[in-house]
Amino acid sequence: MNLILNYYLYFQGGIKEKLNKTIKEVKLLYRSSQHGDATQFHSKCDGKQNTVTFAKAKNGRKFGGFANQAFHSSNSWISDPNAFVFSLDFKECYYYNNDGYMIYGSSSYGPLWGNGHDLYFASGCMSNTTSQTNQKSFDYKSRVNALSGSTNFQVEDYETYELILE
Repeated sequence: MNLILNYYLYFQGGIKEKLNKTIKEVKLLYRSSQHGDATQFHSKCDGKQNTVTFAKAKNGRKFGGFANQAFHSSNSWISDPNAFVFSLDFKECYYYNNDGYMIYGSSSYGPLWGNGHDLYFASGCMSNTTSQTNQKSFDYKSRVNALSGSTNFQVEDYETYELILE
């Protein structure tokens, strides 16, 4: 899949806009098709700051999320006003709308952005349709189904990278 190579320049613009930094280096931390489910996501990604997750749904849609703060497995919200989600299909970033729920850390599933599951990777996401993209905590610029194209989706693959910023 290696989505980050295909969208590096576009995503670099989102990082520049939100954090006023540039990407110096990119390190693959996790690939669902290679590493397994939520437990492996957390063993490889917890404690890492400045991560970006790129996903491709079975329907072909490409989207993801950026977390400035580190994920964890403590079943609690993580304050991260720099977090955002994005659509690679529409080439748009959607920024946090100040509702108090940015990213969530739980060992029961993969990464989660936003209250009401704006972007949520369920356990077994490559074999079921229980992952979700709801539009509640970020400003979607009036675009309907901006991320996966529907509320529930099945993942073809997703990757999480650590970004070294300067």
